Amino acid sequence: MSQHDYNLANASGASFRADLNNALSAIVSINSGSSSPGTTFAGQVWEDTSTTPSTYKLRNAANSAWISLVQFSAAGAPAFSAEKLGIGTSSPDFGLHLHSSSSYLKISNSGTGEGGSDGLLFGIDGTGNADIWNYENKFIRFATNNTVRVTISSAGNVTAVNNIITNATLAATNGSNFVNISAVPFDSGSKVYGYWNGSSYTSSISPTGSANFGNGTIQFGSTGAALFSGLLTVSTSASSAGTNLQEWRSAYNSGNIVARIFASGGAVFNGAVTASNISDIRFKENLADAKPQLSDVVALGSQLKNWDWKDDAPLSAELRAKRFLGLVAQEAVKVCPDIAYDVPNTKDGKELTPEVVTPAVYKDEIVPAVVDKNGVIIEAETTKKVLVTSEKTTPATYEQLDDSYKAINHDILVMKLLGAVAELTAKVEALEKA
Repeated sequence: MSQHDYNLANASGASFRADLNNALSAIVSINSGSSSPGTTFAGQVWEDTSTTPSTYKLRNAANSAWISLVQFSAAGAPAFSAEKLGIGTSSPDFGLHLHSSSSYLKISNSGTGEGGSDGLLFGIDGTGNADIWNYENKFIRFATNNTVRVTISSAGNVTAVNNIITNATLAATNGSNFVNISAVPFDSGSKVYGYWNGSSYTSSISPTGSANFGNGTIQFGSTGAALFSGLLTVSTSASSAGTNLQEWRSAYNSGNIVARIFASGGAVFNGAVTASNISDIRFKENLADAKPQLSDVVALGSQLKNWDWKDDAPLSAELRAKRFLGLVAQEAVKVCPDIAYDVPNTKDGKELTPEVVTPAVYKDEIVPAVVDKNGVIIEAETTKKVLVTSEKTTPATYEQLDDSYKAINHDILVMKLLGAVAELTAKVEALEKA
């Protein structure tokens, strides 16, 4: 260790030689010493031995202060000043601090190459967006406790909780519970969405369109039908005249239609319906006494029939099994034209397009090898079949034929009966007075 003022004064041969050797010793020892050299120069380097390990310092351009550069441990490893290295900043906050308009750290090796599109990149862009960018056609792996937790393959597939492998999967976890949403099925290809309670999926949506929510199931088909717990199916249809309607079928009634609701607002319910009618006078005008109803009621009474329903009657099986008493609409309109009305309905005619089944499509996907922290392969790379698109069934289409039928307006019939009762009461009272 030596320091020198780097001023070689005139002296005899031996003295000059000794002074020169001292100057050379100071140079090769980087002016090492426990205190600053007595004479300093801008750009001078000094090994400050007062610290452990020694600190290498640089004299600033104004020759007014020392700048600490780096320390080297006994093993030769660099130990930067205050254990921090700043690139682009003179006051680093952490061990390695990069500061620029956009700061990136790039890592490459002999296998990746060192070109502009090689290796792995970490950093933030000029707006603060963070990037972990692997230029290579390889996976990115995340591990904790010496165990791989998440792997993103080169194709973007994610291996995450419970070894679920999906394509563009989002898994939001909370302990043993998590929500898994993916673009293709997971859980052996049966679900595209699920909530895991630690032991089972309590809610899920399958590739076929069925959705299970706790204790109930809703299934949405490609034809527009919705199936609720397998008990009620709602589907859309149309009459031959293009009248849109919804048909409600019940599993409790062997899948038969129990109700129809039309785009016009009309509805047909194949059973008892409880409803309220508007009768407030503030909604009425042109009020007048009704004409006598007794003759119509007598004529209608003479038309009463008993019958059995045919199998294609639009009624529930329970009602079709009963023998009925009532009026035949086509006969009743001869007495009272307004007592019957048409119920729009359609039925399938000839087949227009056949049913088409599109097979499911699968692709081979690479499952990355599992390696430990030392690079030793624990599980070899394999391939698996991944569902791309599920099997799809396009139902056959049929010509829609008009199948409208007539029904009795019981509101009108009840009003006629009220009028007839009033007339009969008046006749009875007249007879009693005679």
